[in-house]
Amino acid sequence: MNDYLVKALAYGGQVRAYAVRSTETISEAQRRHQTWRTASAALGRAMTAGLMMGAMMKGEEKLTIKIEGGGQSVPLWLTVTPRAKFAAMFPIHRWILNQTSMESLMSAVQ
Repeated sequence: MNDYLVKALAYGGQVRAYAVRSTETISEAQRRHQTWRTASAALGRAMTAGLMMGAMMKGEEKLTIKIEGGGQSVPLWLTVTPRAKFAAMFPIHRWILNQTSMESLMSAVQ
């Protein structure tokens, strides 16, 4: 993957700046979760923010983010570690699954 996170410190560590390119990571998450574009946008923004927040942590800490809103693909759960390992989870609703994944889900249940 060509994604990256760049961290810059200035003024004796008093000012921090982060730049993240997460396009390929988000595309992979969209492929795995088979989400629609709007759900993918929410997932991508949450994952990118989580990666930046995870870069501020040390050791074996974990950060869990829960995003609740008024849409059909909430809540969105995201867990991040300082080594940029993360897991994201949507509730399973028919509204965020495309037709192919819905058919796969229904055949697995039957």
